[in-house]
Amino acid sequence: MTVESCFMSLVATTLNANNLFSPKILCLCIRTHRGMGGEVPPLLSQTCGSFLQGVLYVFGGCDSNSHTNQMYCVDLQDGKYTWKKVTGCVGTPPSPRDRHSCWVYKDRLIYFGGYGCKKVREVNNFKSFTVVETSWAVIGSESFRFWGWNNEVYMFEPSSATWTEPQTQGQPPEPRSSHASATLGNKGYICGGLETETIDIHCLDLVSWTWSHMEPLSTSLPIGRSLHTLTPMSHNTLFLFGGLSTSGQVLSDGWEFNTVTGEWKERQHPHKDKPRLWHSAVQGKDNDVVVFGGSSDYVKFFFSVPLTFPFIMQVDFPVHSLFRNAILHVYEKCNYGVFG
Repeated sequence: MTVESCFMSLVATTLNANNLFSPKILCLCIRTHRGMGGEVPPLLSQTCGSFLQGVLYVFGGCDSNSHTNQMYCVDLQDGKYTWKKVTGCVGTPPSPRDRHSCWVYKDRLIYFGGYGCKKVREVNNFKSFTVVETSWAVIGSESFRFWGWNNEVYMFEPSSATWTEPQTQGQPPEPRSSHASATLGNKGYICGGLETETIDIHCLDLVSWTWSHMEPLSTSLPIGRSLHTLTPMSHNTLFLFGGLSTSGQVLSDGWEFNTVTGEWKERQHPHKDKPRLWHSAVQGKDNDVVVFGGSSDYVKFFFSVPLTFPFIMQVDFPVHSLFRNAILHVYEKCNYGVFG
């Protein structure tokens, strides 16, 4: 999901019988469905979308057969909405995966973690890949593969279509998937995605490629979770919302994290009755947080069409701009819930 000029563009999805998603592009301001052409991605779920210089990139996920490491892109500013499959890349791409995340930094897409499969010869470091299961399956000349989580970092540069795997320093996070990530300045943050009592948060310096664990200084901390979002609010503040707890509860709490002091602070809001998991969130034009879609029921997410309720969450926003007032007007006319 992206907020650009007077449009909020997103790749909306419809669920088929196999829990795979068919992409469409919607523009909130005029509620118009835009037809898409070109090399449209196959039905995918649990993929990762990133917005860079007017172009949406979709990487990885699950198709009708298994995990994939294919990438597709579409220009959201030329009005044509023509998909292209990214081919002819230099370097080795990440192995097939889903539930990974991406930091957008300068003109680069930097991917972290996820769950997927590797061939035997690809598993050369069990510290960066946690094996969950093994299976026999024909992949080219290979007949055996591993499935599990990873904490790998891969960088893609669209200008040269080049994949590289930066050599990081410091203590990396444990392998994980279904975590949340955000970019602030020259640092990438990830949190959650593990079955732990309280949430953890880690930082990767995107210049020196050095990992650091952010030790929390607060006595009150968010509980451990996955399938949540982490969104920039200011130059030193991140906002965590929702997700799935380790006990299986869909959450509706919101927390601020100060990247300078290392303090967590729970934020009160009037929509605690709207828990969300697997939603999307983005920073709005007024340092508010726009939250779209997701599910309020973990079981329904996997076995039926998820319940989706688009709404806007406003955090520390004293004066509404004309842009925000227009958005609120559209939402009120459509009877959607509004934060703020």
